[in-house]
Amino acid sequence: MSFYVEYIFTQQTGLQKGFSFNGPSWSISVEWIINLIFFIFINKSKRLIIASLILIASSLTLIVAFVGNLTYLTKLFGFLDTGLLKACFGFFIGVLTAKLANLIHLKNSANFAWDVITFLSLPALFYFLASTYINNMLGFQLAVVGLLMPLIIISVANGRIFKKLLSLRPLTWLGDISYAVYLLHFPIQIFIFMFRKHLPFPLNSGEALLCYLVLVTSISHLVFVYFERPAQTYVRNKLRHFPFIAAKAV
Repeated sequence: MSFYVEYIFTQQTGLQKGFSFNGPSWSISVEWIINLIFFIFINKSKRLIIASLILIASSLTLIVAFVGNLTYLTKLFGFLDTGLLKACFGFFIGVLTAKLANLIHLKNSANFAWDVITFLSLPALFYFLASTYINNMLGFQLAVVGLLMPLIIISVANGRIFKKLLSLRPLTWLGDISYAVYLLHFPIQIFIFMFRKHLPFPLNSGEALLCYLVLVTSISHLVFVYFERPAQTYVRNKLRHFPFIAAKAV
């Protein structure tokens, strides 16, 4: 049963029993489910905002009341996966962030004040990520996901310096291949581990890390160029037959 539900990415619906043969795939499963929910509400902007607020509030309430930490993966009431809750919270925070960033961008031209906000916000994010004490506290986790990250995204989108910096070709390339990296990095780790005895250097060496990074980015680039980008083009062309969806997908 576990194999079949993971094969179709439905393990985070509460159907999975026992151990997973591919633990990290939980995140792909929740993305699949959350995007289906998103697709239902994408037609009307106002309905999407209301739905986002309801889903954020519901997820937040359950997380605070029953989970206590965004990193915990367990089941509530015997069927509700907490991974789905935290993904729902973060995803729809992102939806509202995108709406707000676009609204601010339409009403204001880019200015350096937003760069100052970015410059002041980034150290707080880095400190949170570096501190194992703080980043395990639910209050700080929610503040970072619900407030700090949206603030950074909005300030970068409406500033000048950081926006230009992130527009540099090497960084946009990393952005292009990032989803492929996300999907492939763990299987590549397993592959390397399987052949570790044949490597000319230990796995914990700098050489191994460098080879791993080159391998992941190279394969991800090929996947993006020959699969992901053509698939995106194909889907967009098909969506032209559904104007109300195509307008949102552009």
